[in-house]
Amino acid sequence: MKKVLSIISLCLIAVLAVAIIVFSTVNTNYNLNLTKPDYIEISINNSNTKESYYSNGDDEHKQVYNKVMELYNASYKQKIMSGIFSGVLFNKPTIIYSTSSVNSILNNGSFIVFNYNNEQTLTLNGKPYTYTSSSGSQTTNIKYNKLYVQVKNSNSITTFNIYVKNIDNDYSYYRYSVQAKQADLYSYIQENFN
Repeated sequence: MKKVLSIISLCLIAVLAVAIIVFSTVNTNYNLNLTKPDYIEISINNSNTKESYYSNGDDEHKQVYNKVMELYNASYKQKIMSGIFSGVLFNKPTIIYSTSSVNSILNNGSFIVFNYNNEQTLTLNGKPYTYTSSSGSQTTNIKYNKLYVQVKNSNSITTFNIYVKNIDNDYSYYRYSVQAKQADLYSYIQENFN
């Protein structure tokens, strides 16, 4: 009987050790999987760079576009074990509606402006987002052509916002609340655009 219990205990310890090793080495991706923008702009304290960086632009602009998008996408990758301990693993992105101008938000901080040549539909977890007001009315098929991605200096997973400018209303916006580790992206923007 002791021998059986010892074997079962060793097997459980081995399974636990394998799980810890796997969770410590395997990455997961918390990216919202937004449509790739046609071009980007960098805004620091509401001062646009006055340059647009296109995905199909000349070599220099295309290189900047690709680097920013690479760092943006990499900021969502996290080891599963880190996600468990930071509480991110089970957090889902949320969308919050606000009745003020998105321009008031841009005065402080660093942002990447995602620009789209065609209208996009606001989605959450892969499905079109439906906003229900306090009166019960619903708004569906919310259209946008710009996103303002907040960039923070964070060495660990932290909450940041992506502001969605509603095409139909300049005095309201939707805000994705998401989590990522943006230290590399923040450093690149500060070093090259500040």
